[in-house]
Amino acid sequence: MSPHLPPLLSTSLTTLLLPRSPTDPLSGCGPPILALLPTHPSSLLRLARSQLYTWPYAQVPPCWRCLFVDASIIHAIHLTQQELGLKPLDEGAEPVVEVLEDGSAVRRRHGDADGKEEGDGEDWVQKIVNLLDMAIIMAGAEGRRDMIETLLGALQRYLSDADEGPLGKLSAEDATYDDSSYSGPARRSKRRRLSPSAAPSPYTTTFPPSPRSQRIPIISHPISSAVDLSLRDFEQHLAAGMGPLKIRHALEHWPALHERPWRCPGYLLERTMGGRRLVPVEVGRSYTDEGWGQRIVRFGEFVEEFLMPGVEIEGEGEMVDEGGGEVDEGGGEVDKGSEGGVVNGHESGNGGKQDAEGGIGYLAQHDLFSQIPSLRNDISIPDYCYTNPPPVSKDIIKEPPSHLSEPLLNAWFGPAGTVSPLHTDPYYNFLCQVVGKKYVRLYNPDQSDRLYARGDEGGVDMSNTSEVDAEGDETQLDKSFPLFRGARYVETILQEGECLYIPVGWWHYVRSLTVSFSVSFWWN
Repeated sequence: MSPHLPPLLSTSLTTLLLPRSPTDPLSGCGPPILALLPTHPSSLLRLARSQLYTWPYAQVPPCWRCLFVDASIIHAIHLTQQELGLKPLDEGAEPVVEVLEDGSAVRRRHGDADGKEEGDGEDWVQKIVNLLDMAIIMAGAEGRRDMIETLLGALQRYLSDADEGPLGKLSAEDATYDDSSYSGPARRSKRRRLSPSAAPSPYTTTFPPSPRSQRIPIISHPISSAVDLSLRDFEQHLAAGMGPLKIRHALEHWPALHERPWRCPGYLLERTMGGRRLVPVEVGRSYTDEGWGQRIVRFGEFVEEFLMPGVEIEGEGEMVDEGGGEVDEGGGEVDKGSEGGVVNGHESGNGGKQDAEGGIGYLAQHDLFSQIPSLRNDISIPDYCYTNPPPVSKDIIKEPPSHLSEPLLNAWFGPAGTVSPLHTDPYYNFLCQVVGKKYVRLYNPDQSDRLYARGDEGGVDMSNTSEVDAEGDETQLDKSFPLFRGARYVETILQEGECLYIPVGWWHYVRSLTVSFSVSFWWN
């Protein structure tokens, strides 16, 4: 057993159970509920979850978010202590009760359905990960992120010491967690410039070609491009108010493209505790389509179901399909020598889950890197994001957002065929391509009158999104949106290692041509 884990669990629990000041948001739940926190975290977790679903997300009282987070962590600690033999099972067993909103507790019979432990049947590590990740995803875990990160890091080290599956390969340096305090990993310089490691990566198996054939457009209106553009030259580009710009070889120093390769599913599974970490996934081709929805799934399930349907990883360097045959690992679905080409993937309808269920899963616009900081260490914020862009006209953005002290990072990870419909963003953007290829089309704000912006839809302002399917049937487009095909645009195929500067207010449409992992950096 890792010597760090038992004292960390005890210290964390002590911190969580310290007396609360009247100004602590959790105090808003009332003394009866606070009194139950040390002994009934699972019951309080059910109460807090019911409150999260009762209110619109932005209006949930802070006390219920805090209760959800702290009860999740305490319950996770109790379960871990039981599994490690640090607490007798009968001592750690929580009485089965229903806690009411006023803090009163009603004991239930052991046979009652509500008394079942959520996640029964899963391995104990998965239960712990579920509790801690849901605290982040559902309630934000404000003020507890470092604690959760530290607990998960210590658990990952424990699994490495136990040599459990792929996690046994992690070195102490790879873990990058400090489990002696809640300060989390040391924050690197925001402008760090990393150099590729001379050591070859041990990961060789890459994502296979997509089972969904993708039409590769011929690029007729190419975006301007540069190679490894200097910061000074980019500042001049900004000052001149020029449009989108593709920059080649801008990410060559990122470990995510070399010794810690995101193109290799084995590496990503290792960094997500054997695929146990939970992620929010959009299901459907685009958020404007009928039937679009969202799910929270294990990272490994997301990879298995949507990125590699019908394929299982037997071990590093070997992939087999369900019939036992080898799978082509080439991954070169598009000819790199041109901005157009043909996808060499298989025709759709191959029996994989993607096609059988008609779903496309997309990990879209998620702050994955604050949730899983070990992946954040594989990339760096482009220096371009620390320039000062010109102020934005109110003709472009009616209500410009407040100034960002640091760029906002989001992950975009999914199979071929995922689409971000034609839309605008309120920030300047660098879209960086780490894995695969994407088709991107952009329209100047002066073309907005031809792009048919949506309006209020069910109380949601959708005016930053177009009604038009940018690559839809031309006959239908001419009939429904007669001005659209007259709008001027520029376009490109964004390849691995390239980044695309998107000025604020520019409309953009994005479609993945292969399995694709991108990172966007918003700044202003």
